[in-house]
Formats: sequence, structure tokens, C-alpha cells
Amino acid sequence: EKAYRALVDALSPKTGLIAEQIKEQIGSMVGVWNTFIKKVWNHEFFIELPSEDGGDLNYRFPIVKEGVRRSDVSEGSSSMKDVVDVAFPIIAQMSIGKEGFPIYLDEFGGTFDAVHSENVIKLIKDLSDSRRFGYVVVISHNESVQNAFPDADIIVLDDRNIELDREYNTCVEFK
Repeated sequence: EKAYRALVDALSPKTGLIAEQIKEQIGSMVGVWNTFIKKVWNHEFFIELPSEDGGDLNYRFPIVKEGVRRSDVSEGSSSMKDVVDVAFPIIAQMSIGKEGFPIYLDEFGGTFDAVHSENVIKLIKDLSDSRRFGYVVVISHNESVQNAFPDADIIVLDDRNIELDREYNTCVEFK
């Protein structure tokens, strides 16, 4: 029983060897996350490493915006959470060394002002051009986002309530 407890403690994702490995991986991800945030956000805004409560890793990501610290991303504005959410699937795939997989971005940037929308669209275009990902799927009802990708294939599931000046559903067939 003593050996079992020692093993469980050693492998604990909060305090043991696994926690140490996770902290290292999280540190790497936070660094890349902040690089992406800087490409989109025009003001000081970054994510900090999770803190340890009584030696336990708490998996909360503090954020700092213009000198004001909040204890977790969930306490940020809608736009702050949006930029973190846009970057996460990209960073997750990069951190595990995956290439050629698709990135799905669902209604991203809806809370951004014009400048931040422009910045995130440029980031998405750069990712698409990098060929690191098999393809980038953007789900958007926002016409400016759709128009930002003029060479993209557009798929419309239900065309009863839309008006598009572009051809759509040329790459799919619904049965």
C-alpha cells in the first residue's frame, strides 16, 4: 500500500512527475499562444503560466491586459476569450507535432473591432499559405470574413436566407 501511494503521488497530474512534464508542455504552449495573441491584439495582452495552489498545478491561465491581471482567461472580455479560442486549436496541433490536419474555426472574431478582425484574418491567411495544415475550414455568417477569402470554396447548407455574390457548393454534392 505504501509503494502504491508513492507511485500514485509520483504520477499525479497535479504534483508528481506527470505534473512536471505537463508544466513544461504548458509553458511551451503559452509561449506560442502569446506569439499568436501579439499578431492579433494591438494592446498589451498576454497569458501567464498556471500557478500552483499549495504545490498543486491548478490549470487556470491568468491573463494580463494593459497591466491589469485577472486570475483566469474566463475572466477576460469576450474579445480576449475569442482571440485565445482562435489560437488554441492551432497551438494544440502544433504542440503535438501534427501536420496536414485541418483547422476548424467556427464564427471566430465576431467580437473583434475592425482592426483586430483584419489582424486575425491575416493570421488565418498566413496559416493557410504555410501549408502546415491540410486545410482551414472557416464557419462564418459574417460577410466580411467570407469576402476575405476570395479563392475559398464556399459551402452553404441552407440557402433560403442568404444572398451571396459568389458561387457556392461547387466542391460538394448534397444527397
